[in-house]
Amino acid sequence: MDFTYAGVTVPAGAPLSLVVAAANRDPAKFTDAHRFDMHRTQTVNATFGYGVHHCSGHQLAKGLGEIMVEETARRLPNLRLDPDAPATVSGYLFRGAKSLPVLWN
Repeated sequence: MDFTYAGVTVPAGAPLSLVVAAANRDPAKFTDAHRFDMHRTQTVNATFGYGVHHCSGHQLAKGLGEIMVEETARRLPNLRLDPDAPATVSGYLFRGAKSLPVLWN
């Protein structure tokens, strides 16, 4: 059966690819969706799933991420992105930093 979503009709049997890399980047849902914001307050997002499929370890993962950022900032207070070597991001299904050049002194 054909279906229409957001004004686009998808024919029955058409191959689809779900691009997880686009998750949490909907400008209708998230302010500055294109920008990384570790303080974003929206609580419903695709990072840890939703409903019965919500990740049971999400609090642990978020806590460990927070500790990692705090400890890195504490141990390397002058750590900063290298302005002459921009980060490279890659991936179709899952996007991630391929490189993240930094400087510190």
